[in-house]
Amino acid sequence: QPSAPDVTGMTEAAAVAALDGTADISSGSVSYACDDVVASGLVISQSATGTVACSSTIDITVSTGQPSAPDVTGMTEAAAVAALDAVSDISSGSVSYACDDVVALGLVISQSATGTVACSSTIDIVVSTGQPSAPDVTGMTEAAAVAALDAVSDISSGNVTYEYSDTIAIGLVISQSATGTVACSSTIDIVVSLGDICDLNSDGSIDWEDVMLMGQNWQTAGPVGDCNGDGIVDLEDYSKLAAKWLK
Repeated sequence: QPSAPDVTGMTEAAAVAALDGTADISSGSVSYACDDVVASGLVISQSATGTVACSSTIDITVSTGQPSAPDVTGMTEAAAVAALDAVSDISSGSVSYACDDVVALGLVISQSATGTVACSSTIDIVVSTGQPSAPDVTGMTEAAAVAALDAVSDISSGNVTYEYSDTIAIGLVISQSATGTVACSSTIDIVVSLGDICDLNSDGSIDWEDVMLMGQNWQTAGPVGDCNGDGIVDLEDYSKLAAKWLK
C-alpha cells in the first residue's frame, strides 16, 4: 500500500504536487478555512497520512489566515453592520450608542477592533446620538424644570439661583444658561423668581400686609421693605410699593 506524505505547512501547489507525485495516490478536493496560527496559503490539514489504500485521494484544507476587520467609523449603522458581515470569518457584534460633539447623529464613532483579528471575531460598534438638546424650561416651576433637564440624556440640571422679578411669578424659572443644541454632558443652570421685591410677604399680591411689613422696617436698612435696594426703607420704597398696589 502507498504512503501519503505529510503536506501540512506546504503551499497548496507544493502539497498537490507532493501528493500527485506519490504512486497510487492522488490529490483530492481543496477547501479553505480561517486559521489563527497557520499562515495564509499553507496547508492546515489533510484527510490522511501514512499508509493508505491503493488509489486513495487525499483532500487538503488550506489556510486563509486571519481575517481583516474593515474600518467602519463614519459609516451609518446599517452600512457598518453590512460591511462587517460581508467579511468572511467576521461578524458584527453589539451596537451601543453615545453622545458625541463631533460625529454626526447616526454615524459610527468607534469599533472594538480593526485590521487583522482572530477567526470568528465579532466587532462591536458605537454609534453617535449627536449632541443633546436642552429643553426650554422658562416659566416652569423649579422642580419641573430640574426634572425636565435631568430627563434628557447627556444633560443635567446645574446651579439654581434666585432673583426678584417684576414680571415672573414667584417660584417660576426666569432664565436658563442654554437652550437647544448643547455639548455632551452639559449642565444647565437656571434662575428662579423670588417674585416682586415689593411683595414683602411673598404671597403673590402687593397689599396692606406688605405696607404693614414696610412700616415695621421703616427707616431701617431692611432688607425687607427696601424695594429699590438703596439700603434704607423710606418714602422712595413706599412710592414704589404704592405704584404696584394690588397688582
